[in-house]
Amino acid sequence: MRPHRGGWQVFEAPGVEPFYIGPNAKAFATDYAVGRLKFSPGEVRVLNPAGAVERVIPPNTDRCGAETAQTRTEGF
Repeated sequence: MRPHRGGWQVFEAPGVEPFYIGPNAKAFATDYAVGRLKFSPGEVRVLNPAGAVERVIPPNTDRCGAETAQTRTEGF
């Protein structure tokens, strides 16, 4: 997910790029992206405005980074 045109955009696949605006846009985008992790072995990468990775959210965590059912043990 990345900041985009005054909001936050989540890239899932070409043509599947939900866009959120407003004061809670980043939280809504993060919730959506973390919710989609249930269906994928991937991870969520939060980018800053320069395009660099700001944070990585591994599978099985909530949007705040708390571990849920499983823990990812390998490094990034």
